[in-house]
Amino acid sequence: QAHPPALAQPAAARGLALPTAGSGKLTAVFSGIERRGTWAVPEKLKLRAVFGGIELDLRTAELTADVTELHCHAVFGGIDLTVPPDVYVEVTGTGIFGGFDQDHRHPSAPLEQARKIVRISGRAVFGGVSIRVREAGEPDGLLGRIRHHRGRRRRPPEPPRLEDKRDDDGKYW
Repeated sequence: QAHPPALAQPAAARGLALPTAGSGKLTAVFSGIERRGTWAVPEKLKLRAVFGGIELDLRTAELTADVTELHCHAVFGGIDLTVPPDVYVEVTGTGIFGGFDQDHRHPSAPLEQARKIVRISGRAVFGGVSIRVREAGEPDGLLGRIRHHRGRRRRPPEPPRLEDKRDDDGKYW
């Protein structure tokens, strides 16, 4: 009987555990960083975007602590954060010729119903930090939402063609 390769088993079965605490740092200088899918988010994460961009999607990420702190620093750059709706989001950021933008059209979970808490703080100097709440699988950005909903929309009926406007004698009416 063949045994599956060791990497085909879940990380916990192989003796690898996700970190439960700790800190991390992501820095993008004249470059970009993108994290999406399944990944472990440390308890404290420092994000620095200088003339660059960072995109973090936390919808399918493993938040290793009950309270995750993201400290953002954007200088002439941008940091885009996407969080799932079942977490409570606290935003305390300062914009200096820049801004912190939290999408209130899709609110995060109330504190008493939240699975986890994500605290976002920091500064945006001539740059920006944006926080969006989206369901897993829901597209990000305007173009993504347009592409996603285009397939769901019914097409209007085609207007009648000239050939369809003939009467029984074959003449156009």
